[in-house]
Amino acid sequence: MRGIYGAHYDFVPQTFSLPNDYVKFVNVYADEEHRGVRSMWICKPADQSRGRGIFVFRDLRQLTYDCNAVLQRYVANPLLISGYKFDMRCYVVVRSYNPLVIYLNHEGLARFATSPYTLENNDVYAHLTNTSINKFSPYFEHEKEEVGSGCRWTLGKLRGWFESMNMDFNRVWKRIQATIISTLLPIAADVPPVPPGCFELYGFDILLDEALKPWLLEVNFGPALSMDSDVDVAIKKPLLQDILELIDVTDDEIASAEATARIAPSGKRRTQSAPSRDDTPRRNISSAGSSRKSPKATHLMSRANVGRLERIFPFNAEMAQLSAHPLTVGKPVLKRIIQEVRKGFA
Repeated sequence: MRGIYGAHYDFVPQTFSLPNDYVKFVNVYADEEHRGVRSMWICKPADQSRGRGIFVFRDLRQLTYDCNAVLQRYVANPLLISGYKFDMRCYVVVRSYNPLVIYLNHEGLARFATSPYTLENNDVYAHLTNTSINKFSPYFEHEKEEVGSGCRWTLGKLRGWFESMNMDFNRVWKRIQATIISTLLPIAADVPPVPPGCFELYGFDILLDEALKPWLLEVNFGPALSMDSDVDVAIKKPLLQDILELIDVTDDEIASAEATARIAPSGKRRTQSAPSRDDTPRRNISSAGSSRKSPKATHLMSRANVGRLERIFPFNAEMAQLSAHPLTVGKPVLKRIIQEVRKGFA
């Protein structure tokens, strides 16, 4: 994406997919070694969750894997709170991909490592913030300076910490919004049509470096919704309630779904698979400025906020009109939207 849209897509650490990109990675590693650079890398099994199988390394000989894996350049200068690394779990609801409608939950998790941060070793309790890992740390229940016991805050508490340090969290939050929108925009055109009432809930894991730049570490398609603690209940219960209110399905949407699923003349039921490029109705890009919107689009975009869910895209009337068109990668409409995202969330 950086090759198509430039420096705006600089929020993902350099990433390799193993085993396919192994040779590419080795070439990068060898070049850095030749220049005397010893970067740290993090390896994540592609088919695991809850931090299982993740490890960090500097020496190529430490890289071992027996399944598909994602290899990422380690962000070595994270923002620390009293010496502890943390990241943020942001909850994102996509109400529709066509038109694209994105909500970001105002509340979320700040997840802490439980050992003081250092680059001198590969201690998982210092480098990984996954709760599933850190709950087994010998320091989990310790009263860590400022962080306290356990390993999680609400984002509300994190906002309070920023305020106490005279740091502007609102600016950081805008940059996180831009990161989320920019991640979802390029895939919108490839998502097949779905029945009314469907939605996607994602867990975006965001790390801030010491310059307060957000880095997208990964996107979770099935974020954990268990409520094992007071922090979980405070965040996830209202989130689920707001989602149920958000996806209120109209009679028009139900009728549209029934029409889509009707028996075709051939006697075969239509499927919900994505249309082929040849079957996709062509739309005139020049009509993007038209004020006419379908009833579905009008309904989906009618609610700016639902509880703690804030609609972050479309963020104005022009974006609502543009997003009603196929957001094909590299095409003028998508490029224009990305330019507006850069300006609107700077």
